[in-house]
Amino acid sequence: MTEKNSAAPGLASVIFMRIAEFSRMQVAEQAQLKAKLDELLAQIIGVLPAEGCIVLDAPDGNAVVVLESPGAALQTAERALAASAGLPFCIGVNHGPVQAAPGDPKAVALIGDGLLAAITAAEFSTPGRLLATRAFRDALEAGAPQRAQGLVAAGVFTDSRVRSHEMFAFDASAARRRRRRLLAWGAFGVCAILSAGYGARLLRLEAIRAAQPAVILFEIRPHGEIFIDGVAKGKSPPLTQMDVKAGAHKIEVRNGTFTPLNREVQLEPGERTTIAHRFVTAQKPPEQKPPGFWQNLRRKLGSDK
Repeated sequence: MTEKNSAAPGLASVIFMRIAEFSRMQVAEQAQLKAKLDELLAQIIGVLPAEGCIVLDAPDGNAVVVLESPGAALQTAERALAASAGLPFCIGVNHGPVQAAPGDPKAVALIGDGLLAAITAAEFSTPGRLLATRAFRDALEAGAPQRAQGLVAAGVFTDSRVRSHEMFAFDASAARRRRRRLLAWGAFGVCAILSAGYGARLLRLEAIRAAQPAVILFEIRPHGEIFIDGVAKGKSPPLTQMDVKAGAHKIEVRNGTFTPLNREVQLEPGERTTIAHRFVTAQKPPEQKPPGFWQNLRRKLGSDK
C-alpha cells in the first residue's frame, strides 16, 4: 500500500475467503486446503494491477484488499466463487475503512472495520456462497448500480456479540450468465504479498474464534424431522450435523405420531454437542399360553413349582 494509504484510514473493498471447519481439521488437511487457497488466489487476482490489491494471510483463510472500485472487488469475488466450486471455501465481502497497523513501518499490516466486517460476512457464509455486507452493496450501487442488482437480500444475521448484520447474497443465475467471461482470466499473476510467504498475521485470533459457529451433531434412529428454533432444517438421516450461531437454541425432533424430542442448548463458539434419540414402538408383553393337561396335573400333584 502506498505511503498515503498507510498514513491514515482509507476506504477499500475487502474479500475474505475462509476455510470452513478449519479448526476441526487435521494439520495435514489444513495445510493442503491452505495451499489450494493460495493457488486459487494467485490465479484470480492475476488480472488486477499489482498496486491495486493486497493479499493478507489469516489462520483459517486469506483476505484480499482491493484498492480499486467495488465493482472490481465483486468481479474478483465472482472469480473466486467460480474457481472454488467443490471446495470448502466461504466468501465474505465488505467495503470500509482500513489503515496500516501501528508499529514498525517496514512491517506492513492492515487493521480496521473494513477487514473485521468482511471476516464476519465470511463466518455467516457457507461453502459455495458469497455474502456481502450492506456497506459493500451501497458502495457498489453508488458506482455500478446495474452490478448491485446482482446482490439480493439474504436476511439479517446476529453474531456472537448480539450485533445485527444485514447481508446480501450473490445471484447465482447472474454468475452463470457471465461464467464464460469470468473464466477468461488471462495471464496469471500475483499481486503484492505482505510479509514474504503470506507471513502477515494481522487478523486477531480472538475475533475469528468469537465468530466461529457451534456444531450440533444428530444421531436419530430410525429417522426424524429436525427443527431448530422453530425452523425446519431437514431429515436426519441423511442430515448428521449443522452449524449454528453460538448462543441458546431450541431443538425439536419429530417422527410421525411419536412424542417429539425437545431439547434446549446453550452453545459457546466452536462448541460441539450431540442430539441422540431413538424412536421405538412400545412392544406388547408376550402372550401367556394357557397351561396344558400335564402341567395342570403336575400342579395338582404338587410336583410343578
